[in-house]
Amino acid sequence: TLRATNTSGCSNINTRTVIVSNTPTANISAPVNVCQGEPASMSYTGTASPAGTYNWTFSGGTLNSGSGQGPLSVTWNSNGTKTVTLTVINTNGCSTSTSRNVNVYVKPTINLTASKDTVCEGDTVVFTNAPSGYTQNLFYNGTTLQSTQSNLIYTLNNFLLRSMIRSRVLD
Repeated sequence: TLRATNTSGCSNINTRTVIVSNTPTANISAPVNVCQGEPASMSYTGTASPAGTYNWTFSGGTLNSGSGQGPLSVTWNSNGTKTVTLTVINTNGCSTSTSRNVNVYVKPTINLTASKDTVCEGDTVVFTNAPSGYTQNLFYNGTTLQSTQSNLIYTLNNFLLRSMIRSRVLD
């Protein structure tokens, strides 16, 4: 309320109502670590309504799909620490920004080969994993860990029809 009085003693009052809006909160739900070339899902978590405006940036990333609050799918084709930034503007024009780092890692290059492409049940097959440079090579038959060795070769005696060999490397 404003009251003005002139030197003659005359006065007038004017009242103006001002609406104070809450500043929205801005939080990003995103993975901490992702693999290069694989999509990462992220979304907004905060107090702004879906009718707000959501401006996302993904330092070097490519938006595959999604908009607004998300979920959004983003892919990075280079490794390193990337920054996701979100600016949220609510329907009253109040805004806030937040950022979150995402670590993008290079996927290991492996080449699992077998000594035989065609085998009979019960045969012995030698699996080789290349390249080297990893601290450990894990060989699985289905979901069962068969070998945790630092070398690149795993021999499976008595190969069965249901055998499925997978290799995992640790650096």
